[in-house]
Amino acid sequence: ETIKSQALKYKIRSTNKLWPTDHLFPPHEIPGPMRYGDEYLYYGFLALQLTIDKAFILISTNNESSLNVNDYNLEIQSYPYANYLIDSSFQKLFNIVLPIFTILSFLLMCYHTIKRVGEEKDSGV
Repeated sequence: ETIKSQALKYKIRSTNKLWPTDHLFPPHEIPGPMRYGDEYLYYGFLALQLTIDKAFILISTNNESSLNVNDYNLEIQSYPYANYLIDSSFQKLFNIVLPIFTILSFLLMCYHTIKRVGEEKDSGV
């Protein structure tokens, strides 16, 4: 049996909560590189991917050429991340407090406006 196409397309979906593979993009992206890159090694994701790739190479070459799976040099490294600034604790606190303060200010303003309109209707001004 021969393979007609030299391109292999496949998807690996994990049930592990560490990688949300059911989403195209992560729901909440934290700035900066991932801190848990070694988990790919520990959970066997890369081992499975490597096994599938080696099997495809063996089947597609059909052992007709002098190429061997061991002739390919495969390396594992993290995907590079662009330069970024690490947020300080004050910045993280500010990111939480500012939206809450804005909402509370808006609600307080609405409350006082409604109260004032009610007072004007009662007084007949």
